[in-house]
Amino acid sequence: MFAKYTSSALLFLVIVLASTPFAIAQGFEGQPTAISVLNITGSDNPRRVLRGVEDCVDRMGLELIPYSSMLGLIRSRGFTESDLKDRRVIVELGDRLGVDYFFNIEFFSSTHLEIDVFDAQTGRSFWRKGFRVSQRGLTPRQWDGLLDRIMREVNDARDSQARGRDSMEHASPRSADASTNGTIGPSFHVSVGTIALNRNFAASGRASIDNPLTGGIEYRLGFVPGFSLNGTVSPFSKRRGVGFAMGYERVFFRTKQRTLTVVAAQGNSEMTTETVSLLDSAYHNAYASIFYRHTNRSDIEFTGGLTGRMTQFSIDGNSEYRGVEYRELSLDAKGRIPMIHRILFLSLGGSVAPLVSLGDTSGELGKNDETLGLSGVLGLDLRLESGLGFGAEATYANYRSEVNGTGRDGRMIDTALDQYISLRFLAGFTY
Repeated sequence: MFAKYTSSALLFLVIVLASTPFAIAQGFEGQPTAISVLNITGSDNPRRVLRGVEDCVDRMGLELIPYSSMLGLIRSRGFTESDLKDRRVIVELGDRLGVDYFFNIEFFSSTHLEIDVFDAQTGRSFWRKGFRVSQRGLTPRQWDGLLDRIMREVNDARDSQARGRDSMEHASPRSADASTNGTIGPSFHVSVGTIALNRNFAASGRASIDNPLTGGIEYRLGFVPGFSLNGTVSPFSKRRGVGFAMGYERVFFRTKQRTLTVVAAQGNSEMTTETVSLLDSAYHNAYASIFYRHTNRSDIEFTGGLTGRMTQFSIDGNSEYRGVEYRELSLDAKGRIPMIHRILFLSLGGSVAPLVSLGDTSGELGKNDETLGLSGVLGLDLRLESGLGFGAEATYANYRSEVNGTGRDGRMIDTALDQYISLRFLAGFTY
């Protein structure tokens, strides 16, 4: 795809160069202007175009950065066609290849094209214009006339910007524009926000008349608030490659416990009093993961990874049920699809945890257990060019346990289902 696009663009570029040798032969500080094609779309017969460009550059003594060099760098950096619209990527390519100007050429139809010229020092477009051409195309002489006009206007724009840069050079050095923030080099993402947690736990077991602690257990928790902290590191590229993530969540709440006490018994009737107490409770969720992310040219992102997680739910001072702790290793998959202007994204994913341990709470329900964890997530992400981002997501997770043997204080549980629904609202920044 790159070869096709760039080949055609090279033809346009060299015709431009050939038609105005004096105007563009001298670049900054008297050196030959280095030109490369960034991208071209909508063209046909790219091989013929590429040959024409190379021949023209050879005749005019202009410096054309070979497309093979551009393609090699693009592949080594893991860029896609959509990355070439990012000014930070343009700066990176220009700096590594020694390019002064990039040309981007787009055909909207066989008779309508647009040429966009980018300054490789800033990665910004500083000249753009559309043209109408004959249905039969242009002769070489017509191309010369058209591109001579283009280059005169380009050079006028360049000279105007150069005068402006002279007065602002101290305020905006090139190094500021050549930042590796974004798709190139390491990327760091940090997010913080709120979480609302809901839990429903139910365990079925055999009851014993002699032991009031036997039988089933039910625990319900409405949505309670907490906080969420998350961080991601992508050492190579935020669009493609291996990365690492970690996070921590904490929810604040107390468990209401009602206790009935028999104060008097007369015949078959009893008089009882009810005591309500609030028990200190806690929910902790900590994880660390390694993942591989791939983003295609349409900005559709797929991530697969391996996550180690510890989830703890504890209740202090409750003899019937003290909580649970899950230590798991899960396989994760997640996709992100652009929806509006590649700023708003729909994300969905899921995970399966075949390896789950109840840790120090393994004896709470029974002697032995087999637990499987499943989860799914659905969310919306808003990503701004500045690096700021906002997100909202809903997660459902459950743990199913098959229990055998005798647990704490003679309890015998057969099965248990622990379900969590969490809503997160996050704000983050990508550097």
